[in-house]
Parts: sequence; C-alpha cells; structure tokens
Amino acid sequence: AFNRHEVVPPSPDWASIDHRHGIASAPFDVIAYAHAAWVSTPDLKGYIETVHRLSDLGTLVTVASWGTSQQGFRAEWRDIHLLTIEGGLGKRFELFDEADLDKALETFDELSRPGRTPKTQRRGPAREW
Repeated sequence: AFNRHEVVPPSPDWASIDHRHGIASAPFDVIAYAHAAWVSTPDLKGYIETVHRLSDLGTLVTVASWGTSQQGFRAEWRDIHLLTIEGGLGKRFELFDEADLDKALETFDELSRPGRTPKTQRRGPAREW
C-alpha cells in the first residue's frame, strides 16, 4: 500500500508514536508524515526487509526505503515499523530507529499480552498523537 501512496484506514482511537532519536517534531501523525514524504519525494518506495513479529495483533518489520527529492537529493534509510490492526483498521503505529530493535520487540510483545499497556504508553512519550 505504501508504494501506491496508500495508508491503512485508521480506527477512531488510532495512535502513532515516534520513538526515533534526534527527531524534533510536533506530536507525531504518521499519516500526515507519509503524505508529506510522498509530496517531497514522489518516487519514494519501500519494502519489508525483515519480519520480526507477525500475529493476529499486527506486525513488527524492518523497512528499507529510498527515493529522490524534488531537489535531486537521493536518500536511503531503514527503520522499524510496529503496526497493530483491529477490525480491519489501523489501531496503532510506532516508528523506531533501526538500532532499537530490542525496544520494538519488547513493545510488540507487551501489546500482545491481554490487558497490558506498553511501558512506552505508560510513560507518555513526547511525540504521541
């Protein structure tokens, strides 16, 4: 869907959290972030490089992305995406630096336990939307 410039339809209680280091932003809205990326980098593409977790809850994957900005700057990067789905709608999206795989795995595993709230949510991250 990403390569077609589509996003998962969000649920009414959708949450997106940016755990990346050194990223200064207002509250994180991954849908607006994706649309802005497509505007500034029209040929932006990505693929799932590694599947770390896959269950009825959702998925945790490493994504490799690349593209060239309208100004000619070519970029490539990897990051970790955690996406949960409920009733066919996106429930939660969390973005992690590639180096933070252990933190991402811990968060996914916590979300997988019934009745558990992940530590990241209990702490109230600065860029939660």
